[in-house]
Amino acid sequence: MSVIQNVEFSTQQDRATVPEAVTWVQAERGFWVGSALGEFVGTIERQGGVYAARGARGQSEGTHPTLASARHHLASCL
Repeated sequence: MSVIQNVEFSTQQDRATVPEAVTWVQAERGFWVGSALGEFVGTIERQGGVYAARGARGQSEGTHPTLASARHHLASCL
C-alpha cells in the first residue's frame, strides 16, 4: 500500500479551490482511495488506459486520461 499526499495543481486558481489535505492511498494495484480531513473523497480505478473516478457517494465522476487528472477532479468536487 502506498500513500500519495500531494495533489498537483495546474493553476493558482485550482490551488485556491481545492483542499491541500487530500490523501490518496493505493489500496491495491490499480485502485486508489482518497480522503480529506478524515472524510471520504472517493475512489479511482484503472480500467485499461483510463482512470474511472467515483465520488464519495459512489456516483460516477467520469473517466480521466491520467491518475493525476482523476485525483484532481475528485478533490475539486469537495
